[in-house]
Amino acid sequence: MFTSNRYRDKAAEYAERGENANGSREVKEFARLEKNFTTLADNEQWLSESYQRTVQACVVDPPGSSGLAEQEEHVLRCIGAAVIMQWSGLPADIRRQLFDCASTMGDALDIASLRERIARFVHKHQDAPAESNKTTQAVQGVSSSTPSSPAAVGPANPAERADGC
Repeated sequence: MFTSNRYRDKAAEYAERGENANGSREVKEFARLEKNFTTLADNEQWLSESYQRTVQACVVDPPGSSGLAEQEEHVLRCIGAAVIMQWSGLPADIRRQLFDCASTMGDALDIASLRERIARFVHKHQDAPAESNKTTQAVQGVSSSTPSSPAAVGPANPAERADGC
């Protein structure tokens, strides 16, 4: 992370480049960069000097905690369930993109196996929402006699990571 001194050094560098620039366009660009870095340096200095006077947010679940991971996994399960429930109505190109993307979520050495499992899961559950609810309830540890909304359940094999495709 930059400190105010590093921002000021960058501002000085752009000021020097502005003095040696060819043409008014370059001069204006370097002047703009100098001003931006000077502003960043001032802001960073103010933050370091005024840290104790600022309001600090209370962090309940810091990033990386198990509570946050559980929440994200639940969201992924809900999104996965919604996608499976709508699978048959999706255009073929979207289904292919989703399948390809989901297939890359696992270990690079296990992609073929993951593709097969995803294909079997989608084929088994795409036209049977009631059966899908039973399967996902079992995965989540919910009794099959307990009613649940379709959005509250997710696929049996949620994505192993949530960083997108």
